[in-house]
Amino acid sequence: MKLGFCSDIHLDHLHKKDLDIFIQNINSQNLDGLIISGDISNGNYIVWHLTLLDEGINCPIYFVLGNHDFWGKSFNNVRSDISKMRHTRLNYLTLGDIYPLTNNTCLIGHDGWYDAENGNFAKSKFWPKGFPEFRYVDDLKYLPPDLLKQTLVNITRQASENLQIKLDKALSQYSIIYLATHVPPYREASWHLGKISDDEGAPFFSNKIIGEALTNKMLSYPDNKLIVLAGHTHSESIYNPIPNIHVYTSNAEYGAPCIYKVFDI
Repeated sequence: MKLGFCSDIHLDHLHKKDLDIFIQNINSQNLDGLIISGDISNGNYIVWHLTLLDEGINCPIYFVLGNHDFWGKSFNNVRSDISKMRHTRLNYLTLGDIYPLTNNTCLIGHDGWYDAENGNFAKSKFWPKGFPEFRYVDDLKYLPPDLLKQTLVNITRQASENLQIKLDKALSQYSIIYLATHVPPYREASWHLGKISDDEGAPFFSNKIIGEALTNKMLSYPDNKLIVLAGHTHSESIYNPIPNIHVYTSNAEYGAPCIYKVFDI
């Protein structure tokens, strides 16, 4: 089985002809499945772009959403819009369960988020100006720093709980689990300009809560393997926090979406 992986394709930065070329390039690789780990579009166009992918790509599409995908709406509104879509190939991992790939391999996932727990949130250059989602995502608009950080932590804890339920179920049935999420769940998997994110960037480009949860869980299953697929940073990284966890963070470039890696399963 050939499983393609890409992230941060930002289709809202493409002309339709360039999107068609991207779809043709995907189909030319004869994939059995495609994973997209978020930042597909924005909240106003995500349904349209997913529809184009569903109509154009010749294999199942497994995806989570990134921070850009909620711009202009709320978390609930975007997820509700996607849940109402009529599609044939789309599989939204956050709202799904376990997706079998082979007899011993499955796929799970959740959007996740950055949790502001790594680095120095209070002194980051990204505050008080903030990330765009602090102005464009309804759930985060104009929150003061203390309430914003608690909100980010709460979002991440909910995502972590969801993932742990799926992971427990997956580990009882499969020896190899692929897990898709948008934000790298370890600071060491979050790179920018050739180095690990500094104290100003780490709060917004990594996820400590999910990383610790995954490590604690997999320490109890040394014979199982977890492969984490993330994006968000637009910089490539491969990181092994413990021997049976492998984290791949995809590189990306606005206006030039491509397959980052193909896994032979």
